[in-house]
Amino acid sequence: MKFANPRRVGPEFNLTPLIDILFIVLIDLTVAEDGSLELRGERIGLDELRGLLAAIADPEEAIVRLRADARVSHGVVVEVLDVVRRARITQISIETSVPVVP
Repeated sequence: MKFANPRRVGPEFNLTPLIDILFIVLIDLTVAEDGSLELRGERIGLDELRGLLAAIADPEEAIVRLRADARVSHGVVVEVLDVVRRARITQISIETSVPVVP
């Protein structure tokens, strides 16, 4: 007598949540004390930042982390935030560094 082979059921792994994570764009910006911008350790200008942010396919999935030296001019930080806002990126975190007083 021949028995049918039972179907083997393997473990199931849902990749959908992982795929969603892969499409999140994290942008780390640093504003130095002199007002210069750095992205991943390289200096960039505001025009270059505009171009980079405009190239993001889905700005709603982008997150900007802005680190600003506590001594930088408030106007510089506002200018950077305006560039981010115009790129339709709404998720932003702002960090400051406290100056060390001797």
